[in-house]
Amino acid sequence: MILEQARKRLMELIDTPTIRNGEITITCKTLTPEEAIGNPLHDDYPIQLGKERMIEADFLGRKGQAFSDSCSNLTGKVRDILSLDLETNARRASSRR
Repeated sequence: MILEQARKRLMELIDTPTIRNGEITITCKTLTPEEAIGNPLHDDYPIQLGKERMIEADFLGRKGQAFSDSCSNLTGKVRDILSLDLETNARRASSRR
């Protein structure tokens, strides 16, 4: 599975105690379609149809966003988040199930 390969490579890249033990916060942040993608010519994007939300992660003051059809809030150490199950969209979007 490509996600497992990406996770393994990421774990190799961040193999320092500062990063592994660092706290990361992931919040399910609902943006309006305009905030997320601006004003595209088409109106059939999943976020415009209410099928997706924007999630945002904050690590050491740096933020990254991703679209997801399922999300939940999570705060934890990077090493713990990297060990989460990736079998479903809900789990990939940071839930602890």
